[in-house]
Amino acid sequence: MNTAEANIGLNPAACPGVGAPITRIGAGEVRVKKAVDTTTGAWDARDLTGSLSFGYQALTGSAAFEKKVTVRNYRSGARTYSITPSFRYANDAAGAITLDAPPSVTVPANGSKDFNFRVKVDATRLPVWTLNGGSRGGDGFRLQDVEFDGYVAISDATDNVHLPWHILPHRSADVTPATTNVTLHHGAGSLLLRNTGGAVDGGVDVFSLLGTSRRIRPPLLPDAGDNFAIIDLKSVGARMVSIGGGQFGIQFAINTSGVRSHPNYPAEFDIFIDTNRDGTDDYVIFNLENVGFAATGQNVVAAGPLPSGPFNIFFFTDADLDSGNAILTAPLSAVGLTPGTQFNFSVIAGDNYFTGNTTDAIAGMTYTAGTPRYVGSGIPATGVPAGGASTMTITATPGGAVASPSEKGLLLMYRDARTQRQADAITVSP
Repeated sequence: MNTAEANIGLNPAACPGVGAPITRIGAGEVRVKKAVDTTTGAWDARDLTGSLSFGYQALTGSAAFEKKVTVRNYRSGARTYSITPSFRYANDAAGAITLDAPPSVTVPANGSKDFNFRVKVDATRLPVWTLNGGSRGGDGFRLQDVEFDGYVAISDATDNVHLPWHILPHRSADVTPATTNVTLHHGAGSLLLRNTGGAVDGGVDVFSLLGTSRRIRPPLLPDAGDNFAIIDLKSVGARMVSIGGGQFGIQFAINTSGVRSHPNYPAEFDIFIDTNRDGTDDYVIFNLENVGFAATGQNVVAAGPLPSGPFNIFFFTDADLDSGNAILTAPLSAVGLTPGTQFNFSVIAGDNYFTGNTTDAIAGMTYTAGTPRYVGSGIPATGVPAGGASTMTITATPGGAVASPSEKGLLLMYRDARTQRQADAITVSP
């Protein structure tokens, strides 16, 4: 008997006491005894687990996902099992997900047989994604609106075993620029953004592109089971926004190579700000979990003066689940800035779960929040329409080249995006 078989199906003859009468035991104990008595095992043939997880999937159209299931018969005669896939909740069977498996499988005596279980997804019929890693980062109940799960029952006259299955599909956009290089004519230009294959309108946030970093070489990245993380910066941007009450805030956009299932861990981003450009950092903005480790599931943004604060929390981090994007917001006044202040800043990325080590950095950027070099406008507030396109107008700001000399173009951050299409760095030439 191999390890997987030993974990999932037990031979009753090897278990002392199996077959004794059941007396005065609770329902949980009855279930445990039934599991011990079973002469059938079933598991994911590849992952060697007693469940079938298809994980997170960002989808723009129809897709199918398949798992090979191994069924093990521990009895001395061949057996034919019926296979019945089902949904855990009735509303999950509304049509976005369909299940496919053979009606039965015959397994030889003391042998195994495989069958394929397939989950088919129609992204256009999926619910609208309502999750995020900021204000709703700890709201586990919201998964009920967007996840799908159930069981695959494998049974004959003697045994009835169940394999749970699960998938978390995200109805996604597919915003793609016609080019990543735009040349202005007389201070203006345009950029076509298409969402032709998208299953939902694609939101676009436009930032000044202020820094980029090369991808870290694969040999330096962790393998499965390694107790360290590498946070690999790709692009950094910034913009000034209204935060209400006549006040303005600064937003820093960070796009990484690689995604995180949740923004709390294993990534911390520290934005060090030198307000008077004297070479000494005066303030810092950083993200962290609200209240403390494993306390709320909510990712928030804190800011304050160096070296020792106080560091106050001002906003939730604008970040989704399974994403490489994060937007950190702080009031200008909380970091010693005004719209007209030219400042230097650096972005540091670190592993905040395993090691606490810094893993990447983009340093030496100079920006003026109220005077960016380039501005992008014209995209509807609802985003680029599904199946359609929108044109962004790009204009040069008078004085922007001097006020924000690090800006090389625009950083476009996409919402509800496919995993491979979460952001684009657009280089702009005057």
